[in-house]
Amino acid sequence: MADGSIEVRRRGRCGPTLVFVHYWGGSAGTWDAVVERLPADRDTVRFDQRGWGASRALPGPHRLDQLADDLIDIVKGLGLDTFVLVGSAI
Repeated sequence: MADGSIEVRRRGRCGPTLVFVHYWGGSAGTWDAVVERLPADRDTVRFDQRGWGASRALPGPHRLDQLADDLIDIVKGLGLDTFVLVGSAI
């Protein structure tokens, strides 16, 4: 990203990639307990959205359309053709 970078955590490389998106105000760490319960080789991606966690210093806007664009950039940057998007409304 031209305006900085988003903290991305990836683990494993087996199975369909699970891309975890945290709730408004959360962080990649929101999903730690879930990822720890998955097989260690399961491909998972977690990231701190713009404005939160290690990505809190990235400039706004912190609107849903910008957060969606960031998600697309991450997925493309990792070369993911298919993935399962996992989110939480909490």
